Amino acid sequence: MMVRSLFSTGTHLNTSAGTWIWGRGACDDKAELIERLVTVETLLKHGFSPARTIVLAFGFDEEATGREVGRAS
Repeated sequence: MMVRSLFSTGTHLNTSAGTWIWGRGACDDKAELIERLVTVETLLKHGFSPARTIVLAFGFDEEATGREVGRAS
């Protein structure tokens, strides 16, 4: 349960101050996303060449509508 009185700003308002960003979803799955990208980058730097095409797909609106997740651009 979220206790709104503990928040100095709105619970859905993303706010930035200098190098810090806070608000609902500010951390979310971003660490996992960066982890995956760094892993792929490291593999490529070490000469990894996959036998098949690898597609990395990431969504951004899973908590809003989900309509944009997986849509080809």
